Amino acid sequence: MFIILFELDATYSDKPPYNDGGCKSTIYCPGEFLATIQLAHLFDDSKTFPTKKPIHEVLQAFSELPFPHTRSSLRDFIDTYFSSSEGSFISTNFPDFNPFPKFLEKIKDNTLHAFASVINSYWPDLSRRVVNDRRLCEGCVDSIVPVKNAYIVPGGRFREFYYWDSYFILEGLLVSGYFRMAKDIIENFLQIIDEIGFVPSGNRIYYLNRSMPPLLTQMVRIYYKATNDFDMMKFALPMLLKEYEFWQKNTTVHVVANNHSSKKQYTLNRYIVHNSDPRPESFLEDYFIATNATWLNATGRANLYADIATAAEAGWDFSSRWVRAEKLTEYLQNTSFTRPNNYTLLQNLDTRSVIPVDLNSIMYMNEITLADFNAAVGNLKLANSFRKRAKDRREGMIDIFWDKNRLSFWDFNLTSGRHTPVASLAAFFPFWAGIYPTEITNNLTAAKESFRLIEKLLEKYPGSLPATEIDTGLQWDFPNAWPPLQYVIIEALLNVEKLYNEKDNINTFSELARLVAQRLVSSVLCTWLETGGEIRISTKKKENFVNDVGHIFEKYNAMNLTMPGGGGEYVVQAGFGWTNGITLWILEKFSEILQEPECV
Repeated sequence: MFIILFELDATYSDKPPYNDGGCKSTIYCPGEFLATIQLAHLFDDSKTFPTKKPIHEVLQAFSELPFPHTRSSLRDFIDTYFSSSEGSFISTNFPDFNPFPKFLEKIKDNTLHAFASVINSYWPDLSRRVVNDRRLCEGCVDSIVPVKNAYIVPGGRFREFYYWDSYFILEGLLVSGYFRMAKDIIENFLQIIDEIGFVPSGNRIYYLNRSMPPLLTQMVRIYYKATNDFDMMKFALPMLLKEYEFWQKNTTVHVVANNHSSKKQYTLNRYIVHNSDPRPESFLEDYFIATNATWLNATGRANLYADIATAAEAGWDFSSRWVRAEKLTEYLQNTSFTRPNNYTLLQNLDTRSVIPVDLNSIMYMNEITLADFNAAVGNLKLANSFRKRAKDRREGMIDIFWDKNRLSFWDFNLTSGRHTPVASLAAFFPFWAGIYPTEITNNLTAAKESFRLIEKLLEKYPGSLPATEIDTGLQWDFPNAWPPLQYVIIEALLNVEKLYNEKDNINTFSELARLVAQRLVSSVLCTWLETGGEIRISTKKKENFVNDVGHIFEKYNAMNLTMPGGGGEYVVQAGFGWTNGITLWILEKFSEILQEPECV
C-alpha cells in the first residue's frame, strides 16, 4: 500500500557512463571467451573462473578449439591453461598482531572475553597481499587490480577486498589497536582513486564499472579519531575530494518537491551502473535471469543487466527494495510462486530509479566530514562550501524521504514519483548520520515512535534484526540479519539518545541499542558454537579451553540464534570480515553490560 505525501517531479541528464566499461580484458570481461566458458557451467560458483592466465597462449589455444565446443574439451582447456583462483594472492604477515589486545581487559563476561580473543585471532587468516604477475609466469595476466599494501578480505569465496566491507572491518581493527593495517587499507583505496578516479566494488578489473556505498571518507574519519594522525588525514584529503566529485558528477539526480512553497530543486544521489552484460563474477546467474525473461527484447535485457549491477553497487544484492512495486505486490499475493528458486523478482528490478535513503545519508556524512577536514587544514572557504552542501542535502532528504505521518524515512522511486512500499533497516541511516526531522527533535514520544519498528522486531524474533520483513528468498530480505545494519541501528539509537540527553536524563534509546548489540553477539557466538566452536570457562583461568573450529558468517537468521542466513547467489560464507569487525566493536562499546547467551 502506498501513502503519497506529495508528488515529485524528477529530472536527470543522460550522462555518458562514468566508466565506459573499464573492464577491457578479452578474458575477464564480457565477450565470446567469457560467455563460452561460463555458459558451459564448469563451476558451481561463477566467481571460481576469473583468475590469472598466460594470455598469448590461452587466446591462441582457445581459437584452435574444435567447434562446437563440448563441456569436456572446455574442461581440458581450463585445466591446461589456467591456474588456481588463489594464484593472484598470498597470505601475508599481519603487522603488529597482538593475541591479547588491550580492550579485552574491559570485557567483564568471561565467555565473551574468550570469544573476543578467538575473533581477534582470525585477522591474520584474512590478510592478503597481491602477487606480481611476473612472479606467476612471464606473460601471465590476471583479473586483479594491484595495490601496494596488505588488506583484509571478507573470507570464504572472496579473495579480493570489498569496498564497503572494509569500513566495518576497520572498526574492529581500530578497537583492537591495529592501526598499521587500518592505514594500509585506507592507503590502498587512496591509490586506486588516484589511478582510476573512484573506489571500485573490489580490486578486480571486472568491478571497474561500479563502486559500492562510498564509505572511504568515514574510514578516514574513524581512523583519525582513533589515532589523531593529522598527517594521514591531510594526505588523504585530496583523494577524498576526488571521490566525492566522482559521485557528484556521475550519480546525481535533481528532484523538485511540489509541496514545497518555493518548488525547490534538490540534488540527491542514486546508484547507477552503465552495464549491458552479465556481471563476470556472476555471469551464469545473470544470464539465466535475463534470458528467461522472454518478454524482454535486447534493449530490455541490457537494462535488466544494468539494474542487476546497480543493485550490486548498492551492496544490497538483492532486495525487495529494488523491485518494481506492482510486481512485488503481485509476487507476494501469488502463493503459487516457489521461493527462493525463481527469478521473478530479479527480472523486474528497477534499481536505477530508486533514490536510496542510505546512500544519501552516507553522502551527507561525507559532506560534514569533508567540511571538518578542510577546516582542520585551514581551507575555510571549502569547509563552508561543504557545510552548505550538507545543509541543502539535509533539507532535501527530509523533504523527499521523510514521512511525517508515519515518522519514518523511506526510499523514493523516480518511476512512480512516490516513496517505495518497502520498510527496511535502510530507513535508519539518516539517524546514524545525525539527521533529525523537527517532528522528533522536540517530541520524545515521536522519537520513540520512529524506532517502534526496532522494538517490534526484537519482540517478534529471537535473533538479530532482519533487513526487511518481506520473505522473498533474496538475501537482503527476511529472514536475513546483516551485521552492518545492526551497527547502523546501534549508532542511530545512541545518536538520538545524545540528542535527548542534552535536555533530559533518559536511557530509552541506549537500552534498545544494548538489546540490538546483545542479539548480534548472541547470534554470532551461538552459531559459532553450533558449527563446532567450544569455550569452557573455569574459575582457574589457566584451565580455560577454547576450540576455535566454529564459523563466523556474513549474515544470520532472525528466527534462530544458531543459524546463519541463507539465500543469495552463493553458499553462505564463513570468515567473516565485517562480522568480526562489528562484533569486536560491539564488545568494546558494551564491554561491561553484555552477557553470555543462553546457548552457552
